Parts: sequence; structure tokens; C-alpha cells
Amino acid sequence: MRIWSPGLPDAADRDAVEEILRAHQRRAVRVQAALRVSVVVVAFAVILLIRPREHLWATVALTLLYAVWSAAMMVASWRGQGRNALALAVPLVDLPLLTVLLCVSGDFTDPTWASPFSEDAFVFIPLLAAFQLRPWITALSGAAATLTYAVASGVGHLHANPDLQFTVGHALFIAMISVASVVLSLIQQSRVGMITELARQRSDLLARTVAAGDRERRDLAEALHDGPLQNVLAARLDLDEARDAPPQGDGLAEALGRAEGAMREAARQLRSSVTELHPAVLERAGVARALEELALRSARRGGFEVRFTSDVTTAGRDADRVLYQCGRELLANVVRHARAASVEVLLELAGPVAVLEVRDDGVGLPHGHLALGDRLADGHIGLAAQRVRVEEAGGTMVLTANTPKGTAARITLPLDPARDGR
Repeated sequence: MRIWSPGLPDAADRDAVEEILRAHQRRAVRVQAALRVSVVVVAFAVILLIRPREHLWATVALTLLYAVWSAAMMVASWRGQGRNALALAVPLVDLPLLTVLLCVSGDFTDPTWASPFSEDAFVFIPLLAAFQLRPWITALSGAAATLTYAVASGVGHLHANPDLQFTVGHALFIAMISVASVVLSLIQQSRVGMITELARQRSDLLARTVAAGDRERRDLAEALHDGPLQNVLAARLDLDEARDAPPQGDGLAEALGRAEGAMREAARQLRSSVTELHPAVLERAGVARALEELALRSARRGGFEVRFTSDVTTAGRDADRVLYQCGRELLANVVRHARAASVEVLLELAGPVAVLEVRDDGVGLPHGHLALGDRLADGHIGLAAQRVRVEEAGGTMVLTANTPKGTAARITLPLDPARDGR
């Protein structure tokens, strides 16, 4: 599994999304092929029930030719071939073949208007095109079918028994079916696009979550290596020195004293790391106390002054955890990147939501980038992970420029219905 990085999705993600799109296109083309076969069935039924007025065998031959074309398209669709090459097959092949078939059979010159197939056949044209997920081809096919029927029927019946109302009425009906087919094609295209976008977002979210977890583990490893582990190693050296020191003199006591100090410092650093990961005070005293202690520890590490203000004790167990995790990430970013002299942390109630703000007077957002997407592009994966956490809880997370300089982060989170109180 890839680790998410800024920029475009990698080839695996693109292939996965494209495969989803191709799968929907394959199903659409197969439905289209099945509908084309139904046109052939209707054509043969009309020949049997309503004998063509003219050129019986030519009509049968053309119908067989269209049946062969339909069978070939059915085979191609099930093999997944020719989806792009045959995108214009409906207006360039199906429509001309059906028009020639109707002309040869005499439907357009029948003075008694006995066969209904002439107007019904053209209804199939926009319906066939609607399954290609290309609305413009559906619109082109529908317009061509409407115009072809109106011209062919109107001209063909000039010397027979012209019925302008019949011709115009059926042309309008074909046009109405064409419009509905375009809408259907748009809906299908939108649906496939939405599914594709959801798949892309899922892939992105999964990669970002994995990257955020790796980043937290790396940070923890660095904190243990640079702090407690160094003190433990120092204590070991002091103990080695104490073992080799003579019993008389101050060397033994000094070595043991240094070893004891190093172990105490290692224990303190370990407690601090464990507390930041999941502070017990968060469960006992609420998010306000936990954030205040976190802010003070961050100020010591980052060398800045911090002011913490709160008018709420807890926002509820679940909300407290989200607010604390977000506060930890924001303050960690201040320590790493802001080079701030002072930081303000504000936790308050604003109606039905809890609001957490972290403001610093540091270097600010580079090049005016205010959106979290831009911060993510600079490698701030932790912020993206916290934004997902906040949005899943029904809240919002916004980064803006602080005044006069620095960065301001504002998180709003709905209060838990059964929160413990202020």
C-alpha cells in the first residue's frame, strides 16, 4: 500500500479509478447491445405481422444485415472491445440502416399509414445512445432521429396521403423521448462520476490515514530515541563507571548519583510522552485541563509564551478526545514550524458547539496559502487527518492568517448530548 504524498494520485490509484469507470461503461454498452437485439426482434415481428408493401426480400435482407450488425455489437460488448471506436455507431450506423430499411419496405409512402414501425423505430435511436454515458452523442442521435423521421415521413407521403398533424405529432414524440434520453444519460454520467470520485477520495483518505499513523509512530520513535533512550544509555555508562570505581572515594557515589538522575529524567520523559498520547486527566478532569497542560508542555519545548483561556470543562467524552487530538496536532505544528514568540489557546462554548482556537504570531502560512489543501501539499498530513476526524464528528476545521502575523486555526465541534457539564 502506498504512503500518501502531495500531488497527483499514483498509477495504482489511477488504474483503480479507471477500472471503475470502465466497468460501468462495459455494463452500459452491454445493455445497449441487448436493446439493439430487441429492435431486431421487433423488426422481424413487423415483417411477419404486417407484410411490407414494397420489396419484401430486400426488406428481409436489410433486416438480416441489421441482425448481423446487432450480433457483432453484442459480441464486442461482452468482450469489452470497441467502446471508444464505436461511440458514434448509433447515429452513423443504426440510424442510417433503420432509415434505409423503412424506405425500402415502403413505410414512408404507405397511404394508409398501416405500419407503426416507422415512428416506433426512431424512438429506439436516442434510447440506444443513452446507454453510452455520453450525453452529447445521445443529443446528436435524438436530433438526427427526429429530423430524419420528419423529413422522410413528410417527403414520402407528399404523393400518398399526407397527414401533417400525424407527422409533426410523432416527430415531437421522438423529440420528447430524445430529451428524456439525454437526461437519463446525464444522470448516469453523474452517477458514475460520483462513484469514481468517492473511490478516489476513499483511496486518498486511506493513504492519508496510513501516512498519519506512520508519522505519529515516527514522531514517537524520535521522541523516545532523543529523550528517554539517551538518558538510559547515559545511566548505563554511569553504572559501568560505578562498577569500575574503587569503593573508597567519591567516584562511586558520583557515578551512582548521575545514573539515578538520568533514570529519573528518563522516567519523566516517558510519563510526558504517554500523557500526550492519552492523558489520564482528559478522562478525569475534562478537555480544558488536558489542553492547558499540553499547552504548557508545548511552550517549554517551543520556547514561546502561551496563554490558555477556557469557559468550559468538558464537551463530552467523544468530543473531548477529538478536541484534544486536534489541539495536540496544532500545537505540535507550532513547535515545529511557527517559530512563534507567543501562542493563544482558546476553548469556549458557542451555542450548540465547542470552539477551539489556536493562534500564534509565527511565520504564518507560506505564499498566502490559507486552505488545508495547500497546507497538505506542503506535507502537513497530520492536519488533514485531524480535519477528517473533525468532519466525521460533524464539525469544521479552518486555517486562516492571524493578525498581525502568524496562523490561526479554528475548530468547531458539536457538543455531545450527554456531556458532563461546564
